Amino acid sequence: MKRLSAYLIAAIAIAAAGCDSNIPETGTINNALVSEVVLDDFLASGLTLETGDVVSLPQYIKYLPEDATNTAQQYESDNTAVATVDDAGTLTAIGKGNCTITVYIGAEGVFSEFPVTVNEKAAIAITSLRFLKESEDYELAATETADLRRLLSIGSASLTEDATEAVLFESSDPAVASIDEDGILTPHKLGKITVTAKAAVSQVNPATIDIGIYKWNITEYERFEGDANGEQAAIEGENWYWEVTASQNPLPDVDGRNNSLTAMIDGRQIVERYGGVNDATLKNGTAFCLCCPGRNTGGVNLSGESTTTYESWFTINMKQSKKVNYFRISNISTHNGDVLVRYKGFTEILGSNDGSTFTKIAENISFENAITTDNGSTYNRETANIEIPVSEYQYLKFLMLGTTCYGPLGKTGGSAQIEEFYMGYQEKVYEE
Repeated sequence: MKRLSAYLIAAIAIAAAGCDSNIPETGTINNALVSEVVLDDFLASGLTLETGDVVSLPQYIKYLPEDATNTAQQYESDNTAVATVDDAGTLTAIGKGNCTITVYIGAEGVFSEFPVTVNEKAAIAITSLRFLKESEDYELAATETADLRRLLSIGSASLTEDATEAVLFESSDPAVASIDEDGILTPHKLGKITVTAKAAVSQVNPATIDIGIYKWNITEYERFEGDANGEQAAIEGENWYWEVTASQNPLPDVDGRNNSLTAMIDGRQIVERYGGVNDATLKNGTAFCLCCPGRNTGGVNLSGESTTTYESWFTINMKQSKKVNYFRISNISTHNGDVLVRYKGFTEILGSNDGSTFTKIAENISFENAITTDNGSTYNRETANIEIPVSEYQYLKFLMLGTTCYGPLGKTGGSAQIEEFYMGYQEKVYEE
């Protein structure tokens, strides 16, 4: 027992002395020192790589003597812009060029080195180029830049990877619109150009697309004398340029809307969305209202009518034939609660020059663009100009079937309301 205790005490003392001397962990230093670093032929003859290639070095490195345990490896690249090696021995090809990688093993400075050549990664060839459209127009005032590469279909020589060969873009007139190496088009002035896309190396047919840089020339028609000056129509004695008729007669009496056949063409906005009392001075503004089928609103009872097939309509008589290719609607407010009384489309738009025989101009026109703002609590008050096919008639009739044209959120109120209705003709102009 006495001798065993002495041995235990001695062992503990030795262990403590080892800790105090910061002796490295087993396997890093012993008496068998590394005398030579031996590189596999894979490394010794030098590596030729492509940018992005990765090689794990330790599997190709040995040392002598084989029983050496002081075998910690360190790596060094003399040009990290060409290749780097991390502490685990992972070599990464960075950029084109040449460098030397040095491998150190042990604490005695024993090393070996090998050359590395890095070439640019071979591009995956382009096999075809095609723009998805023959032409595209951009409004000068509204377009800072446009990405034409998104319109370009690029065929690849690889079945699994996209082509990496460069595409060269060219504008036929950079003064009108220039295009950079990434296919980003920048308009500068009105005009028309052709953009060509070519493969940098491969002999494939180039792709072309016609580009127009335009501005709008807009003629919006006056609805009454003084309308073009932003005036409101006179309550009495106005010189009306338009007349409105509707499928409902009388119109529903909706509180605070001062509903009438001229309510959507008189230049008056609704002041208080909650309604109020209708009055002869039109203090709260005006809005044109129709009772929705399936509802009983303001003295118009359509509760027994079909919500899918009942026809409602209004007709605008411009008193002379005019070219029209857009309309625009102003709504009674921006509040989300009023979305229920908005129009979201028309089943048909028809035209006539005698007021009795109508020809279809367009059908299933949708403008469900009640864009939310302020976390969904408000909506745009006025639509953009909604394009329709060009027509030239005196009368335009707007037809709604059931409730399908009302309520962008899928629900409708008791009435459908339009604060102001505009029409006109717009065309793109490509020259100053």
